Amino acid sequence: MSESAAGQGQRLEQIYSPKQGLCLVFQSWVLQISLAAGQPQIGLLRARPTPPDSDTRGRLSPSPFAMLLRKHLKGARLKTIHTLAADRILCLAFLRGDDSCELVLELTGRHSNFFLLNPEKNLLGAWRKDGSQLRQLQNGSPYQAPPAPPDYSQNLTPIEAQIAELPADGHRSDLIWRIWEADLLHSRLKTQMQQMDQRLKQGQKALARKLLYWETALKRAEAAPQLQRAGELLQGAWNHLPAPGASSIWVIDYFHPEQIEVEIPLDPALGFQANLARYFRQAQRLEKTQVQAESQLLQLWQTQTSLEAWAIEWSQIRAKCLEALALGEFESVKNGLNQAELAASAAGLAPLQSSEQNPRRMREKAARPWREYHTPQGAIIRVGKGAESNEKLLKLARGQDIWLHTRNWPGSYVWIPLQKNEQPSPETLRAAALLALHFSQLPNENKAEIMYTPFKFLQKQRKAKTGEVSVRQFKSLIVSHDQASLAGLLTSKSE
Repeated sequence: MSESAAGQGQRLEQIYSPKQGLCLVFQSWVLQISLAAGQPQIGLLRARPTPPDSDTRGRLSPSPFAMLLRKHLKGARLKTIHTLAADRILCLAFLRGDDSCELVLELTGRHSNFFLLNPEKNLLGAWRKDGSQLRQLQNGSPYQAPPAPPDYSQNLTPIEAQIAELPADGHRSDLIWRIWEADLLHSRLKTQMQQMDQRLKQGQKALARKLLYWETALKRAEAAPQLQRAGELLQGAWNHLPAPGASSIWVIDYFHPEQIEVEIPLDPALGFQANLARYFRQAQRLEKTQVQAESQLLQLWQTQTSLEAWAIEWSQIRAKCLEALALGEFESVKNGLNQAELAASAAGLAPLQSSEQNPRRMREKAARPWREYHTPQGAIIRVGKGAESNEKLLKLARGQDIWLHTRNWPGSYVWIPLQKNEQPSPETLRAAALLALHFSQLPNENKAEIMYTPFKFLQKQRKAKTGEVSVRQFKSLIVSHDQASLAGLLTSKSE
């Protein structure tokens, strides 16, 4: 405070707005206010800083509050400067011709704020909206100072007492500013190390999730030879076709040394030709899945090896960085973090990103209003996420796709997407019915009735609630809780 008194009478030449603070440039000194990391600091600088409102690509827009200050204070002279509430609040009175304004700097921790007042002490503007519940500060209202804090002047630490005894010639502010910058750098480097730890955990979780998905897909693909074999055996049964609606057929297994008879399941809703095509189609789909899964797993295993090597290297770098951080050797910490970053990039570790920092992922997640599951036969089942999600499924599904829902009970829509002229298998219908039961509000009972019908038989009534439809015709399935089958379905969820 005593140092800044020497600047009274000087003209305010420029006002800048760094990201977390304010910079007032006077004729021979600069008042720098920073609110970074929730630790407000104010100090005097002899050298003029680089204008934070501009860069090499051109002029950037200053903050609205900086524009307000430039309108009322640029070119004004500092008339008086004083503090309130034990130095927590700094008041700068300016005079430009016959106009006077006052800039109030509240340095009160995480609630720090700046206010511009007119001669009547009414508010002209604020750096940010005041969230205090004890006072109402709006443009045009009288300014009210916050409650005074306890007196801490009798509880100074030795270093604080030593700083207080320094002469008010600028050295005190320079020393405080250097100490604060060192603390801020220490905090920033420690945060970067914590982010590197989070990045490693995030990469390990993502890798484990991908490995589980493709290992499960590869296991599902093991059924491809059996499906192909069943289709070829059905080709030899044209001479003794099953009755319409049959659920199975007995055929001779020409691949067996003794040519025994085996039973092959059929979909009663399909004809013989459609059942035959379904087996070959499922086998072909699983063969493609097998090729893709093997390729993906090879890449993931290589990534796993690189990630494990990087984890060991990072643990060694981290130990050295912690030791250097405790000694205040910040350059060593920076070099260690740079080395870790290069090694992480070489290992293929993705940058640490939250959902808020990844708008593409947020858009994709918002654009897909369903959960997706896979049956052991390779079929896809989609489940809505709520009433609004159910409404979107009505617009996204095609007419031949199958809709399932618990009868007379609220729940999520279940959607089986189908190709043209394709019919769902009994296994797929049963799996979808289990999911419809699981994602419903039906109490745990031994058995439950699940409706299913093509989407084309659903009708949205006028003035109906969100996600509410009428069903023109449907069939029913009676299913019971099967925890083993349900657990397998839930683990097949794709991201």
